[in-house]
Amino acid sequence: MIAITTTLKSTPEQTSAFVRYHLNTGIDHIFLFFDDPNDESIGRFDSETRVTETVCDKDYWKTGIPEHLSGFDPAYLVYRQRINATNALHWAREKGIEWICHIDVDELIYTGRRSLKNYLQQTPFCIIRFTLLEVVPEKFEYKNIFAENSLFKMPAAHKFPTTLRYPWNSLMLKIAKFIGVQSPFFVTNRYFRAHTKSKVIVRTDLDIKDMRIHGPECTKSCFEYRARKLFLLHYDSCGYQFWLDRWRFKLGGSEKPKQSKQEVTRYMMSLLAGSPSDEELRDAYEKLHFITPKDQRKLRRLGLIKKIDLPETLF
Repeated sequence: MIAITTTLKSTPEQTSAFVRYHLNTGIDHIFLFFDDPNDESIGRFDSETRVTETVCDKDYWKTGIPEHLSGFDPAYLVYRQRINATNALHWAREKGIEWICHIDVDELIYTGRRSLKNYLQQTPFCIIRFTLLEVVPEKFEYKNIFAENSLFKMPAAHKFPTTLRYPWNSLMLKIAKFIGVQSPFFVTNRYFRAHTKSKVIVRTDLDIKDMRIHGPECTKSCFEYRARKLFLLHYDSCGYQFWLDRWRFKLGGSEKPKQSKQEVTRYMMSLLAGSPSDEELRDAYEKLHFITPKDQRKLRRLGLIKKIDLPETLF
């Protein structure tokens, strides 16, 4: 059996789509940790035996932290995620679940025509890392970010041995710039806008100290296999208003551009400090995340973009 776990704060529509998709694609159980005790989706899955809901309120943080993680301050999201994922690991073991994966509510596991369950039954490995794909937004507003997006940035060398992946990807990106691709590199040389490290799925019978965001901390060193045809789709920054709200929350109006080493963060700090108009903000969103049709064609030839259409029936 396979489980996923997530610490979430999202809209009811996105939460429902996330749950339905994974249940419809072979996930046996989902552990939902509601980061907002007043989340509108709380109780929505009470009748679904394959979903465990946990409300992360004050009582939970008083009693729900595993003893060996008691030094973690739940004021920080990264620690809340680790505590919750570790609790999910323990509960998965109690349910007899063999595999578990921690992902975010804006991420989907995608295996194409492959069955994840069959793959895991046959693999000799205990820790498997998905190949990360990052969405390319094409609209300003969405009803369902998962069903309405189909274009993804991908590492060109995802089918290569690990030692060759970085130099090949670097070469492909240099070629992309040489042949005139510009839109993905607005204000930065980074191709992926969000995190570049993917998530893992792990066997629950491993000797795991705690579940970190991108992989477990094991008491003994464990070999990690990077799967070439198992993908994690990351729907980052889908929708103008969501993007803007997240940047305003992230920056909080207290930091200055010179305090950040990331080009995009410095750019957003400077932009928001100048009281920009809605038109200027929309223009910034488009330049940071959209890719022109001309650049899309070039990137597709270089193996840096992949089209994936998910059937609406999965949601």
